[in-house]
Amino acid sequence: MRSKRAKGPSLGERHRLRAVFDAMNPDAILAVVLLNVVLNTIAALLHDWIPKVALLVAALLAVAYLWILIRRAQRAATEEVTVSAQEVHVPHCRAVILFLSYRRGKTPVADWLADARFRGGISNPEIPRIMDPDPKAHESWRMPVESVAIHYSKIERLIVITSSDYVTDTVKKSIDEGSYRQYEEFKLLLEELFEGTGREVKVTDLFKFLKGRKEFEKGVDFENAHALVGALVAVYRELHKEKYQNKEIMVDVTGGPKVTTVAGAAIVLGKDQVFQYVSTRDHTPRAFDVTYMGA
Repeated sequence: MRSKRAKGPSLGERHRLRAVFDAMNPDAILAVVLLNVVLNTIAALLHDWIPKVALLVAALLAVAYLWILIRRAQRAATEEVTVSAQEVHVPHCRAVILFLSYRRGKTPVADWLADARFRGGISNPEIPRIMDPDPKAHESWRMPVESVAIHYSKIERLIVITSSDYVTDTVKKSIDEGSYRQYEEFKLLLEELFEGTGREVKVTDLFKFLKGRKEFEKGVDFENAHALVGALVAVYRELHKEKYQNKEIMVDVTGGPKVTTVAGAAIVLGKDQVFQYVSTRDHTPRAFDVTYMGA
């Protein structure tokens, strides 16, 4: 899956080098180290006037190593980070995390639930067209259904991150409602689509998946990057406890505003995995591999 990495310090190594050297002047460090090594070497050699070839060679090698280390630290502190991003084949995963946007469609979800074609229809290519018959209507829940459908052969877990209410006018106390209010309908829809397929898929919202953490009871602010990343980290921690590997987890960033996309993409960086997005143009699921290449 991974492309060949460019030569240079890894992300972890850059952090270690910066922690040691970033607040200091590399040239000053180098001068002090060289002077210290040279003086100690001379003192050892003069002690009994016996040639210490091995000691001298070791001292020179140590100086060379420190020179290289400090120069790499200097580059790590000043050069730009190189990141590679490329589209890859969408891997089928056992666990999917997705952001659910608030649905404003006019068709009642109950109408879909009453349609016999939705029973066990997650892999039916007609389902997206039934949900979204009018190209101008842009049925928002078509996207998460397609996000899940592509993982039909392996999916066991679906964790839904819903949005919270947003206060649009503090005086009038008017709000934009969050998708947490619609979660139960979405869960019923997904369960209906998987009914009778032979796949046991557990659909859970963030609040229940994290065992009732109060701050997530009414969704997450989709424009709060700190809260979103914190929620994703907590989900990963729980999935790891359930023995899911990173490569078996897919984060879908289709739903929500741009902040959710950034949070979802950031959380997979450095984990040797990709994130997923369903195109709003042709409704094709796509996966992207973002790789840190060093400086």
